[in-house]
Amino acid sequence: MTKKNFNDEENESLLETYNKQQQKQSISTTNRSDQKFGINNANKQFSLNNKKSINGEEIDEEELIEDTIFFKFKLDSKQRNSIKLFIQIVSLVILAGYLISINALYFSTNARSIIFYPSINSNTTDSGSVSPTSTPSPTPTPTPSPTSLLLQTLTSTTTSYDSSEIEALNGGTFNMKYFFYFSTFDILLISYFISLFWLLLIFSDSFIYHTISYIITIIALIYNVIKSYFTITQILSINNNIITTSSSSNEIYNGSDSYLPNESPLFDSLKVREIIIVIVLVGIPLMVLFLVLHIITLQLSFKKYKRLSDKEKQFYNQSNEEKRLNKKVEVKHSNLKRLIQLSRPELPIILAAMVALVFSSLTSLAMPYFFGSIVQVVATTHSFNNLNSSTLALVVIFVIGSISTLVRSWLFYLAGQKFVARIRRNLFSSIVNQEIGYFDQCRTGELLSRLSSDSQVIQNSVTVNISMLFRYTIQIIGSVILLFITNWRLTLLMLGIVPVLAISTVVYGKKIKQLGKQFQDELAKSSTTGEEVISNIRTVRSFSKEQKFIDLYSKDINGSYLIGKSLAVATGVFSGIVFLVAQLAIVLIVYVGARQVLDGTLSTGDLTSFLLYTLSLAMSLAFISSLMTDFLKAIGSSDRIFEIFDRVPAINVSGGKQIQNPLGEIELKDVEFSYPTRPNNSVLKGLNLKLSKGTITALVGPSGGGKSTVIAMIERFYDPNSGSITFDGIDIKELDPVWYRGIIGYVSQEPVLFAGSIKDNITFGNDSATMDQIISAAEKANAHSFIEEFENGYDTIVGERGVRLSGGQKQRVAIARAMIQNPMILLLDEATSALDAESEYLVKQAIDEIMKDRTVIVIAHRLSTVINANTVVVINQGKIEEMGTHKELLNNTDGIYHNLVKRQLSSDD
Repeated sequence: MTKKNFNDEENESLLETYNKQQQKQSISTTNRSDQKFGINNANKQFSLNNKKSINGEEIDEEELIEDTIFFKFKLDSKQRNSIKLFIQIVSLVILAGYLISINALYFSTNARSIIFYPSINSNTTDSGSVSPTSTPSPTPTPTPSPTSLLLQTLTSTTTSYDSSEIEALNGGTFNMKYFFYFSTFDILLISYFISLFWLLLIFSDSFIYHTISYIITIIALIYNVIKSYFTITQILSINNNIITTSSSSNEIYNGSDSYLPNESPLFDSLKVREIIIVIVLVGIPLMVLFLVLHIITLQLSFKKYKRLSDKEKQFYNQSNEEKRLNKKVEVKHSNLKRLIQLSRPELPIILAAMVALVFSSLTSLAMPYFFGSIVQVVATTHSFNNLNSSTLALVVIFVIGSISTLVRSWLFYLAGQKFVARIRRNLFSSIVNQEIGYFDQCRTGELLSRLSSDSQVIQNSVTVNISMLFRYTIQIIGSVILLFITNWRLTLLMLGIVPVLAISTVVYGKKIKQLGKQFQDELAKSSTTGEEVISNIRTVRSFSKEQKFIDLYSKDINGSYLIGKSLAVATGVFSGIVFLVAQLAIVLIVYVGARQVLDGTLSTGDLTSFLLYTLSLAMSLAFISSLMTDFLKAIGSSDRIFEIFDRVPAINVSGGKQIQNPLGEIELKDVEFSYPTRPNNSVLKGLNLKLSKGTITALVGPSGGGKSTVIAMIERFYDPNSGSITFDGIDIKELDPVWYRGIIGYVSQEPVLFAGSIKDNITFGNDSATMDQIISAAEKANAHSFIEEFENGYDTIVGERGVRLSGGQKQRVAIARAMIQNPMILLLDEATSALDAESEYLVKQAIDEIMKDRTVIVIAHRLSTVINANTVVVINQGKIEEMGTHKELLNNTDGIYHNLVKRQLSSDD
């Protein structure tokens, strides 16, 4: 079989088809190994060396494709959601059907006398009825099976019976109305509790939504187990009641004009086992199926990938390299999940805190029980002994709870501090490891805001708040369990508020998260304005622009204030809804519970305990709602932080080749370059330049021509858009940046000193330098003499950015800093342009000294700086216009260099 050849037209068609499929399905490539550490490469560009890990194997991104049934059948997002919804509806129907069956079985056990004693105490003797005093038949009729029991219960409507006799035997009668009410309530409960959440989950891959959905699913299954348990205990209770009630008589009516011996219970042990087995064998598989369907639905929201085969590579080949390089990758991951993953080093401390938290929560759950016991003692027994024992138990519980709370708070706060400190270290590391082009696009104040404000928001959430969240979660679960034990009917009534709270959390949660991120963005803007003004206060003062920047800062603050107002409204409405629903639920429970107390079906102590548990549950829900707003704010802040974590530097910080015996030759070949902030404006246009070992090359030309850009390219602050830069014949992209920059000394036009001592600034180029080396470097830079004049000498503090030194002094310290690393290549970017004549003379002497036996590239406008250069290169508008010695270029009267020298000589005159 011959392989099919694709021409260019077919390739373009296939490319268009493939891109449409990607757009429809929002394919997101996810680095599995990065997920493990909470790091993924969001919004990064495809590149030839991008790798993805599948089963531990690194694979190029272009060899991967989504491996899901949705992709194979080319289903769009609407079709996917329809399939998910169908699966959810099926699982909901299964669960609802099971609950209705349980209700029917539960109430049918209350109707046992209807089936087995259809005409007890009836005075008629026809139609198969007999008097209770009649002689029983010696032949018993077989007991109906559970299935016939249920069918007869639901279909029997013609038989009359004595309610007092029936209630004496079984404690109640079957009531179709109650069966309908309970079944309807179950359906509504499950619908609110699960379906509405799932409908939201269809359109979201958020980790928090999935977590909540799993929790609700488990609660629903627990509810099923509770209903099944009550049904089984009801059957056992009925069986025992019949035996006990009939013990005063020697015979029991069997439903066929005869009586059964009293040793034959209505549901014998075999029948009881049958019913229980039916519940277990039917209920557990249905609940497992329900859970499996739910898990499948969630898993369908995620993508997985496989390696492309050769045939698939051919089909999905993208011939247009530019499109492939410019294609952005959309990655959606929950930052909350990533924050949790990043907290793994603190896991031992968190586990210890969790133990203390469990004890603290259990003591809180025990208090309502003992309070109820005290009320019951006061209302009934009036026993001082019982009152004293219950009070003493409360005191012990309070002491244990206080100690547990102390340990819990301490450990959680300690874990949170360690976690946030690591977040800040990693964030700072991510920032400083970015390429220079990144800082061209970002403002300093915004980055500082992410380091301070955003990390502070996260710190508050993962310290105190996370411990409170766990505590209230345990209290909610414990309260619900104890409420079911105390009075399950009132508990079901109370749980009707949960769907309302859940929907409020989802609706307002999204809004609060969005507003929280916008709020932090506005704060970053104001921080940027403040940082710029304070850093340049002399310029601001010299132009009397204080009020202008005050107004600008006020405008930025007003923006954050307006968003803060909206955030306050959203938070207030959310808290108000939670409080209102909780209080209305309490009022309803008090009313229904009071009626049960008056009816004698509930004791005063149990009602007191129930109300206290309800208040505990309501308070826990209210606190969690408040904590959720803080967590959502933290997630909004983490969005901004993880943007930095996820960003892969365009230039690696370290790693690569190291040349053992370098010569120091540099060559630029056909270099094209434009700055990231001005991508359409080419700064270098096909530039070619070779720098030989031990030579001095001077770059001159009009401002904006590209001279400083050449220096930046050699330093590898940027990579060229096209072309190459080689060092000793090796592309500098292949070299270790740390090693490469270690052999380069760089002195910028505006030297920057750090807020430390002179000694610290000089040793910045060599941390292991001795004092003799420091002094030697300072002497070569012509800086030793003025340093010695200071009272503290080399320990003199220079101030922020070296403000305590003059321009010439700062420049000489910067030269000493470059010299102490003994560089092979020296880059001087107009090092004397901003100095007065005396400072220029001293700095020039220092430069002449350090240029010996080194490859030097110097940029200068002054003739005195370049006159001794081996080669003078004239750069204009990104191209080399002229190249030669000073004399050669000066003889070209029509050249740019000749005119530059002529104008400078005229200005000096």
